[in-house]
Amino acid sequence: RSSLSSGQVVMPPDIVDDVSVDGTPDTVPFTIPGQNAKIRFTGSAGQDVSLDIASSVADTDFHLLKPNGNELMSGSFDSSGDFLDPISLPADGTYKLVLDPQSFFLGNVTATLYDVSADATVAGAIGSTTVSTVSIPGQNAAMTFAGTNGQRVSLTASLVTIPNSTVWIERPNGATLTQFTTGTSGHFMSPVTLPQGGTY
Repeated sequence: RSSLSSGQVVMPPDIVDDVSVDGTPDTVPFTIPGQNAKIRFTGSAGQDVSLDIASSVADTDFHLLKPNGNELMSGSFDSSGDFLDPISLPADGTYKLVLDPQSFFLGNVTATLYDVSADATVAGAIGSTTVSTVSIPGQNAAMTFAGTNGQRVSLTASLVTIPNSTVWIERPNGATLTQFTTGTSGHFMSPVTLPQGGTY
């Protein structure tokens, strides 16, 4: 609420920023209680977009709106911020990220949108070392290898520079065989038995 006169409340207009999906941070300063913000960006059908949020606002709701105004997703974050894994956009047009600080909380919210490429996939083999590199927040990496029914395989994740990752082995039919999480200290996965032949 920005002013009070003769019993009437005048709400401040929304902050409106137009941004690109290119990894450029956009900082929105919330200095008036009750003020919202709309961050607009152009997207295309099938495009995968991730979102990194840094915030000094104690509690903020957000809504991602499709070009037709319907909600694509929503959530909330606090002053620790948030990261949203890639979202597949359903249509061409202008999308709006609506930021709604709760109560009388003020501060800055910085939103960074990324155009996420397809998985960084490399061909590997059992017994070999493969380096997988991701360059965009939200992008996944994949290593393929050929396995046979009944074969036992283990996996070592080493020289990891990503603070937190989930690693899994996917069967030829797409189902998950096993998974683990790892940080920069790496991880050794105990042997598992492959249930079928094919490309994992």
